[in-house]
Amino acid sequence: MRRPEVPTGATLLGEPLPVELMNTLRVDRSDVQDALSDDAPVTAWLRAIDDRLRSETGSQDPSDVAAAPEPGLAERLRRVRDALCRLAADATGDRWVRPEAAGFGTALREQWSAAQLPS
Repeated sequence: MRRPEVPTGATLLGEPLPVELMNTLRVDRSDVQDALSDDAPVTAWLRAIDDRLRSETGSQDPSDVAAAPEPGLAERLRRVRDALCRLAADATGDRWVRPEAAGFGTALREQWSAAQLPS
């Protein structure tokens, strides 16, 4: 039985799950949006990708992966996401955000707020 769609702040494009995880950090003209900012959005994101997560990992566990997220899960997912983003930036030579930055999301937010963009 399929669960109803759960709204999430992340854009889900059907990309491999590591790319979907990187896409939880989004930039618009005014700010950096983090779809993994705390437990509630993490729960929504996990529910949104639940079927794919089970399919791609081969999990047969019937429990809801997002029913009761472990304490600190949001922080751990952000760390994995930030590491993936740093690897992608390094591999592509992207210098907008320094790959060696300790927190990719924090570094992106700092650089974005310092940028002067036309309206």
